[in-house]
Amino acid sequence: VIQPQSPVKPTALTGGFLDRAELTFEATSFRPQVRLVFNDEGGRLFKEITARNINKPLAITVDGIVISAPRVEQAIDAGEAVITGIEDVQEARSLAENLQAGALPMPILPNWQ
Repeated sequence: VIQPQSPVKPTALTGGFLDRAELTFEATSFRPQVRLVFNDEGGRLFKEITARNINKPLAITVDGIVISAPRVEQAIDAGEAVITGIEDVQEARSLAENLQAGALPMPILPNWQ
């Protein structure tokens, strides 16, 4: 579990906007990653959030606990995203399962460091 070191800013994006979270593998390195697919409204919100937070981490929480904080590399406007930099398959599988199960409120919090 990752604990925030600075204040977080909640967004309107919750797990209710997430259609799917799944374990996938990067095409050339075969490293595990988690693919996120948002519904239309979630994709719009995610685009706005990522455009404002390039080169910053976004904290993903479930039940108030930060479970991942990937860094935004660019604005993401396709309604899909991939979380990379995951060390092993079990960690990626666990993250995907937590996100998929958390199609309950899942705030994505910008400016978390």
